[in-house]
Amino acid sequence: MFGQWGNLAKMGMLQAGKTVSFSRADLLNYTINLLEVKKKVSGDQYNKIYELFIQISKDKAKMEMDLAKYKATIAEISESFVALAPKELSEMLKVEE
Repeated sequence: MFGQWGNLAKMGMLQAGKTVSFSRADLLNYTINLLEVKKKVSGDQYNKIYELFIQISKDKAKMEMDLAKYKATIAEISESFVALAPKELSEMLKVEE
């Protein structure tokens, strides 16, 4: 629970123009909701999406990010999921420009 509060505080710092340290794993839960995805995709697609989710969740290397880098990283993660089920996920994981 404290981890999520910390991440929320970091997001506030990003909005204030500061740089913060995030890993791809930290950003994963802000990118995709597996429960919603499961409703939209086939079983085979979900298995591939879940494997990618597990793979990214292991990437705990911290990177300094400003707001632009944060948005670019979220977009890159989203695109990797959309590539597995473009028809089903492209609208759901639309990235804010």
